[in-house]
Amino acid sequence: MRATIRIDNRYSINRHRLRAGRHHFDDPVESADVFLYKLDDAEARVPFSGLRRTNAVGQTNRRGKVTLTLPHENGNFLLRILPENWSSAAVGPNLSRPFPAGAGRVYRALDLKIKIDGNPGRTHIASAVESTNSKADGEAWEVRHNGINVVLQPVWITNHTGRRRVKNTTDLIVVHLTSGSDPYGAVRKISSRAGAHYLILKDDGQIIKFLADTVQGGHAGGSGHSGNPYWAGDRDINSRSVGIELENVKPSEADADFTEAQYKSLLWLLQRLVDTHGIDPKRVIGHSDLAVDMNIRDFDPGFKFDWPRLGREGFGPPGPGRGYRTARSLIAAGPGALGDGLYGGVFKGLPTDPELRQGDNDRRSIYGGNPMADITGQPILEILTDLNRIGYWVGRRGPGKTLTAEAMRAVRYFQIHFFATELSEAPAGGRNTRLDRQTALRIFDAAAMS
Repeated sequence: MRATIRIDNRYSINRHRLRAGRHHFDDPVESADVFLYKLDDAEARVPFSGLRRTNAVGQTNRRGKVTLTLPHENGNFLLRILPENWSSAAVGPNLSRPFPAGAGRVYRALDLKIKIDGNPGRTHIASAVESTNSKADGEAWEVRHNGINVVLQPVWITNHTGRRRVKNTTDLIVVHLTSGSDPYGAVRKISSRAGAHYLILKDDGQIIKFLADTVQGGHAGGSGHSGNPYWAGDRDINSRSVGIELENVKPSEADADFTEAQYKSLLWLLQRLVDTHGIDPKRVIGHSDLAVDMNIRDFDPGFKFDWPRLGREGFGPPGPGRGYRTARSLIAAGPGALGDGLYGGVFKGLPTDPELRQGDNDRRSIYGGNPMADITGQPILEILTDLNRIGYWVGRRGPGKTLTAEAMRAVRYFQIHFFATELSEAPAGGRNTRLDRQTALRIFDAAAMS
């Protein structure tokens, strides 16, 4: 009896066919070689790299299909699938692209244990399971007597065919979340636009690569369509950074829920990127950190993202509670360390301390919306200078003496990052943003540690 094996990309589907209950995968794996051995054959134990393609029983066509004749005997067999472009390497900086510039795919190779049963001459496929009892490299998602539908795990995908600029340096890492996108939507969006370099999947933490680290992506925004990204004096962020997307299907920041598998994979990937490119581990930031002067969502990756965990591993801008040693941690020392007060005496650790707001300024000594004649210094200039020292954009002219709308956006994005995991909701935005004593303490401490 003959059987048809159909092989597709796990993360490319047709939603209309899915809703209709039909075969919904729409990215066939072409030119994959298929081998069939008895389980006790020596060839069944050969590594994929040792397989000779001339021994394949068939090769998939443009529709990802191959038809083969089943053995006449019953028993357990190993179906081995070797894509044209495949890799067993960990997905990270050392994974190189074997296909030329333009669209292409790299997959994991896959072994399936299949049981063949039936009468001599009329055998059929009784079952098919992953040989490792893991679906990480792919799976037999549908098994019939006369065929198997298989999906493979991609490790590199790009649908972008345009030319890409090679970066001169790579010294920054930007973390994003794919708000509202399931893995299929996230893969399709990133691969077609070639925005981010990596995607970390939610369920199992697997990593998919979309661009070489040395190639410029478009993940940070800019080019006029969304404003200008900025971090620590640099404007052209795409030309120097690596973008990492974390799959998150929830549409709002308050509902974001990152998995343990994602954090483990992210920490692993960050360490490889830092080691490979010589990146300062403190230069790991979120998209919203660089987006003060941009018209994008402001919860990327948001206040639910565990920045303190990354900080304890040495990644991200240094700040309170992040595992960095500092000689002067105001958070630990408490109000007694304030002396005459913080930032020109505006914050003395008293119930009367103001909450600074948009429009406050040093020139007229307006703080918290009210005049404070006893303040003789320039606290707002000092605060914005510290925010800028950490890396935030605080206005087109740099640190000034007034809390402008741009300056208060920097305050809010600082709160989203440096109070991450402590907040039950996002800090107020617009004219409702407030700079209280606790925020001032953390700004002062983070600037001192930067």
